[in-house]
Amino acid sequence: MFEIPDILDVPEIYFESPELPSFPELTLLYGLIPRGLGTGACESLKSHVGRLADAHRVSPTTLLEEVLSKKLVAHNISWKHENTWDWNGNSHVYSSMGDMTRGLTIVLTEVTGVEGLFHCTMLSMRDILDARGLVASESRHCPLCLQETRDTVNIYGQLIWELECVTACPVHRIQLVPSKCGVSQGRPLILSRRKLLSGVCSTCGSIGYLCRGRTLTIASDVEI
Repeated sequence: MFEIPDILDVPEIYFESPELPSFPELTLLYGLIPRGLGTGACESLKSHVGRLADAHRVSPTTLLEEVLSKKLVAHNISWKHENTWDWNGNSHVYSSMGDMTRGLTIVLTEVTGVEGLFHCTMLSMRDILDARGLVASESRHCPLCLQETRDTVNIYGQLIWELECVTACPVHRIQLVPSKCGVSQGRPLILSRRKLLSGVCSTCGSIGYLCRGRTLTIASDVEI
């Protein structure tokens, strides 16, 4: 038989209860991070709203009008009286620097938990620039930028494309082109199959507007 000593030379062992991991606070919508924050290729708020709506499988109009309308009206009554729900319309609500744009960024920050959304607009220039004529009347894009993002990350629209005074891409040195379908013939997609995303043709579904072909126009030094 083995003799068991009265006192075993065993080091003292302390067991500490591990702390439970902390989870981020729940938000109404996904915390989708805008593309290109802090760079010249920063995503526009319009593009961000489109991707956010698509992530929830609803249209941008439905997201604003049915999910966020009460919060938006609470910040600015104009959201109730003006017809501003049309995502394909003028982008001044998304990209400009007025009270409605500010209210939209505040509400989106609240429901997603994502900070810095004002960088996707011209709000930081509110006290410097005149808002009149600031935002372009039609959507435009750089075909080569869309091609690059299509090959690497989810395609998106840039803030500088929303500005009337910007007519060329400073990276690829080509003129911006209208974001319109280039298919002259053929049947458009049915409404239920159309994607309302920046960089995607909502008529034929072409990603990167490849339906427009590859015709590029070199920009002048003044445009650059």
